[in-house]
Amino acid sequence: MSDFTEILDAEARRYALNMIALWAAQQLGKSGDEANDFAHEFIAKNASDEPPTRAFDRLCQLLVGKGLCTKEEVLRKMNEHGAIAQACFGTDVHDTEAEPPPV
Repeated sequence: MSDFTEILDAEARRYALNMIALWAAQQLGKSGDEANDFAHEFIAKNASDEPPTRAFDRLCQLLVGKGLCTKEEVLRKMNEHGAIAQACFGTDVHDTEAEPPPV
């Protein structure tokens, strides 16, 4: 894989994480600077080469644990935002076929 492809993959992942984090912030009742701060912190914790399931698990702990949505809703949003990032950057962001862990 070329350096350019690796950079593009990393940017696409950050873009997808930013979109899912802003959605999560909205679910938590955050807006404006508070939502942006939440997104930046989420990206910082999840933008590494960790498996995408770690970000999914963290979102589920936060949102499902508070009764704000289901694991299926988190997975659907992650897949939606991953597909948008993939279309924008022409790269694969994560395994969008992942199944949520059992409830």
